[in-house]
Amino acid sequence: MCGNCVTNAEAVLVSAVVAGNVVLSLAQRLSDAVQGRTGAERRLGAHQANAAFLRSLGHDPARVLGPPPLQPARSTARVPRVGALLAT
Repeated sequence: MCGNCVTNAEAVLVSAVVAGNVVLSLAQRLSDAVQGRTGAERRLGAHQANAAFLRSLGHDPARVLGPPPLQPARSTARVPRVGALLAT
């Protein structure tokens, strides 16, 4: 095996990190589905948190982050939970 190739230990480590990220992503989606939050609401909340952090550092969030994501429209219709994790 060449010196530039990935070793087995590195491959296992990368696979573990990828699997951990998949589990965290699915847990976040499940949590959002249970709470009735949409992906747009989550993106807007993340943008607002990042903007507040940048303001605390003295940066202009509009220049660094760009415009905030569109405000999600709240509907009163209930979305069926079947396939909620796979559809987003």
